[in-house]
Amino acid sequence: MNTIGLSILLIILETVMYMACGLLFKLDTSFLVKSYIIYIIFMFIYGHYSVKTGLIWNEIRKVCKAILLYLTAVLVFIPSATSVKEGWLYCILAVIMFLWAILVNRSLRIVLRNSIAQRTLVIGTGPEAQRYAKVSKNNRFAITKIVGFVTLAGMPEFGTEKIDEKMAYLLDKKIGVYSYQCLDTLIEKFKVTQIVIILPDIDEKIMDQIMRDIGHKVNSIKFMPEVNGLLTFSSEVQDFDGVLLVSTSQDRINIVDRFMKRCVDILAGITGCILLLPLSIYIKIKYRKAGDHDPIIFAQDRIGLDGQPIKIYKFRTMIPNAEQVLEDLMEKDPKIKEEYLTNKKLRDDPRITKIGGKLRNSSLDE
Repeated sequence: MNTIGLSILLIILETVMYMACGLLFKLDTSFLVKSYIIYIIFMFIYGHYSVKTGLIWNEIRKVCKAILLYLTAVLVFIPSATSVKEGWLYCILAVIMFLWAILVNRSLRIVLRNSIAQRTLVIGTGPEAQRYAKVSKNNRFAITKIVGFVTLAGMPEFGTEKIDEKMAYLLDKKIGVYSYQCLDTLIEKFKVTQIVIILPDIDEKIMDQIMRDIGHKVNSIKFMPEVNGLLTFSSEVQDFDGVLLVSTSQDRINIVDRFMKRCVDILAGITGCILLLPLSIYIKIKYRKAGDHDPIIFAQDRIGLDGQPIKIYKFRTMIPNAEQVLEDLMEKDPKIKEEYLTNKKLRDDPRITKIGGKLRNSSLDE
């Protein structure tokens, strides 16, 4: 199945749910169909059915905007005679469709990932490439499958890029690191559909050479720009009548975006808490069976808006007396002390519990 098939499947499943809820709520059939058309239009406008690689939070934000506009439009056109009754029913329907749209989209991406994911070759082996690979691997909403890394090391015309020794540990050991000279062979062997260039400090001439070498060989080419502090998450790429411009702003987000963000925060937070209840019970049972009766939630201080300290809560993945155990380990073993002071973590940390290790590997601890 390709991404077009996934989009069609999304529309079908959402249509079935929408109509089923409408019939269950005994809504007027003719207006139900009209409201569904409004729903589909806004979902299309905000790119819900355009299946692309991204983060689940971006999808939640897009769907939230579409649902709010859909609900506003529906409430405006509801017949006045039944506005109060049907108004509340359509509000409930909007919440159901918001949750259903996110759940179905994510579930289909996970189930069909092997068949729809873009087979990606990463040119670069530095810290940024590692970070990209970790996000692609852990983000189950993404449809990116990395099949290999290409290093420029050892090639005089491309400089002396070094391979980080930690790559085998940080990334999937099944992913190989190959020489740039094998590029054509790799594209054919792994049936690569996308190449991502992650060499932010590379010389312009070298980048031009790479682009010439890979041009027209894959469907998609992406690259990471050099970040100089001016780019922010609110930056936008603009086409100014053929002239490429990057619009950036250091200002706060506007009132509308803040309102939308707050709505997403609340809806996602409530949904997340509900979905995590079974997992919380499971973790508590596992800890109790292991003789650990301490709280399963761990609070940590972080820096929030305007530099104000905030509390974040996550599942505890270490033994209760983790700090004391760490001090004892560093006192007994100088190598452990050096490793921790250098990396602020231990590669094989004995303090991590069995269930804690599974939570970390699946990124469910936070």
